[in-house]
Amino acid sequence: MLKSYRGILIDLKNIIIFILIILILYGVKSNSQNHLYKINSALSKLNYYLEKLEQSLKTNNYIDSCYESKTAFEIIELNSEELMRQEPNYNWSEIKGLLDKISIDSCHK
Repeated sequence: MLKSYRGILIDLKNIIIFILIILILYGVKSNSQNHLYKINSALSKLNYYLEKLEQSLKTNNYIDSCYESKTAFEIIELNSEELMRQEPNYNWSEIKGLLDKISIDSCHK
C-alpha cells in the first residue's frame, strides 16, 4: 500500500523491511563490539592479576600468590580461544603450567 507524504511515496512494507535490516545490522555490530570488549576485558583482567601476582611473589605473600595465580589460570581457561586469537605468539600452555606450579607452591605454604 503506497501513501504519499509531502510528495514522497511511502510503502509501509518497505519501511518495515528497512527498519528490520537496520535492527539486524545494529545487532551484528553490537555483538561484534561485545566480543571485542570481552577479549580486551579478559586480557586486561589477566594482565591485572599477573601484575598483582608478581608483587605478591616479590613480597613472599603466599596467600595472595595462591589466589592470584589461580585466578589468572582460570581467566586463561575460560577465555583461551579468544586469548589465543588476540595473542597467538604467547605460549598459553606454558603460562598455564607455570601458574599451576605457582598456585601449588603458594597454596601449600
